[in-house]
Amino acid sequence: MSKKEEEVHVVMVPWLAFGHMIPFLELSIALAKSNIHISFLSTPRNIQRLPKIPPNLSSLIDFIPLPLEYSDHLPENAEATIDIPADKMDDLKIACDLLQRPIKDFIAKKSPNWIIVDFFPHWAIDIGRDLNIPVIINYVFTASAATFFWIPEFLTGYQRRQARQLPEDLMVPPDWIDFPSKVAYTRKNEAIAMHNVFYKVNASGIADGDRLIRLLQASRAVCIRTCAEFESEYVELFAKLAGKPVFP
Repeated sequence: MSKKEEEVHVVMVPWLAFGHMIPFLELSIALAKSNIHISFLSTPRNIQRLPKIPPNLSSLIDFIPLPLEYSDHLPENAEATIDIPADKMDDLKIACDLLQRPIKDFIAKKSPNWIIVDFFPHWAIDIGRDLNIPVIINYVFTASAATFFWIPEFLTGYQRRQARQLPEDLMVPPDWIDFPSKVAYTRKNEAIAMHNVFYKVNASGIADGDRLIRLLQASRAVCIRTCAEFESEYVELFAKLAGKPVFP
């Protein structure tokens, strides 16, 4: 077997926000230090604005620029959340969804061992299934936040309607956290905003909670940007509730 055939190759697909892309880049660097080849997919301007990687890892991390298809509603050169006002967020989601085809074409051509995705591209599950490549979801948030929001049975459908009918339901710790916890929103305006983001269908045609449920249900494992020393109880509880391996 050649060295190329033995090499582990991972494709990274972060959401178009620097608060997501930079943690994905940090994970890419950590994996590259273990001699894992990374293909980091994003848009041209976003790649240009990312921090530089260590020179000794440059042969292991490839940045793959994928141009956005701009609509009449998305400003020209807007490729990340930092480039747009809040009322244009749905337009960025629509543009990001249009990357599904070029991303699938790239993955089909390269045949990586794993696809690691953010909360957003629920269609990555279809890509992985069609190409027989396992998908891992990488949360850039803490395990406490993941446990508060992203338990599959409470993201959609009847259970969600019972547990999270109103924004005020986000202002108390959920019942499924079975130890003392203060994780909850304290400002009603923030609770209203997040309730809308997670549970209401937006202009992209799908609620963010529905994106997450597909990824959680079909992904092989979950990575969380945390450590056991910081919040071991939440890591253990999230793994139990998600029903799959969780790697802090």
